[in-house]
Amino acid sequence: MTPFGVADDSCVHETPMGAGIDAQSGDVAVNGKVVDHYGPCAVPWKLKMPKKTSDNEGPPIPATGWYSWSDAQAASISGTVYPYDELYVDWTVPTNPSNVSGDYPIEYMFSGLQNNQSLSSNGTGCGSTMILIQPVLEWGDNTCGGTTPSWQMASWEVWGCTASGSSCTSCNTAHSPWTSVSASDSISGEMWQYANNLDAWEIYMYDNTSSAWTYNTLYNISSSSPKFESAQMGVFEAYNWPPSGNPKTCTTIASLAHCSDLSHADSLTFDLVGAYQADPSWNSFYETDAYGSNQLSWGGWVATSPSPSCSWWNSVTSTTTDITWVY
Repeated sequence: MTPFGVADDSCVHETPMGAGIDAQSGDVAVNGKVVDHYGPCAVPWKLKMPKKTSDNEGPPIPATGWYSWSDAQAASISGTVYPYDELYVDWTVPTNPSNVSGDYPIEYMFSGLQNNQSLSSNGTGCGSTMILIQPVLEWGDNTCGGTTPSWQMASWEVWGCTASGSSCTSCNTAHSPWTSVSASDSISGEMWQYANNLDAWEIYMYDNTSSAWTYNTLYNISSSSPKFESAQMGVFEAYNWPPSGNPKTCTTIASLAHCSDLSHADSLTFDLVGAYQADPSWNSFYETDAYGSNQLSWGGWVATSPSPSCSWWNSVTSTTTDITWVY
């Protein structure tokens, strides 16, 4: 189970702490030394991404995928749309859910950047050059619906997809080492570009309460890949695991089957610390959030007919995304 949907094990990789992934060759380096290699994903699986509909809602989801989120397309600066070169968001780890007996849901909470603008402009697909980067907080245990759920954080990336019509399939995904965090901890997720031509990004998570951290990088991003022009301030995502017909033998089924599987905090607030666009050069850090020029237009979205319903909603301002539910 990944924040991008159910993927084959061979396509999901854990990097060493601070490792860099070469997006073109698949080499993985630590301190300049190649320590691993991720070949192209050879097993078909479909990247799960919501697309907004004409009524500004996502598609119906059967207890799987994005339930509630916010996003903003990069703003026009003096008539030119420059890509994002940094996004920095804080949030607080919710109280532990009290899962119903037999339910072991996988729940993801994150901010993120993507380079196809499918959410912000009703795009029709992601294509082979799709790249996603996300600092992710997870509740659960995605090792086959484990019975000892906990809070943990990791930095995630997806790249190297195969285009199949309007969908992306057989992508490579990777994450930094999972790092344990606790309810009520203040955590930060930051993504920033640290090189260009070819582009390179660091995806970093920090626990402001315990001083724990986890991070990795994605570099040597092909010039044929679009720049990051779509940002998510906050997303709540959950999955059934394993899906029906999954050949893997599991003793338990992870399922967000009841609203009481959610944290009794009733809400999750993402605080935008900084959103920056590259004007006029990749490292100029033109601030487009409410603390700078306030040019971004953030929208909030809730999936159509989510199951369980739980009265999902969100409230989005120029500085916060507040996702709410009823447990």
